[in-house]
Amino acid sequence: MHSDAKTGVATVTFAEGRTFTAYTDPVRVRYMGKKGLLTDQLKQLGQLPPEERREAGQ
Repeated sequence: MHSDAKTGVATVTFAEGRTFTAYTDPVRVRYMGKKGLLTDQLKQLGQLPPEERREAGQ
């Protein structure tokens, strides 16, 4: 597997010579970016009262 952090492209070459290329950066940004889905969920979790955080985190 070859991964290029600058472009967010990962390439896997299989034994039979076929390759698979995945563009990982858009996925990372969508979920973990400044306005990403995971980031949003963690912000909401942080605003809950302490007694509700444990239940919401399950």
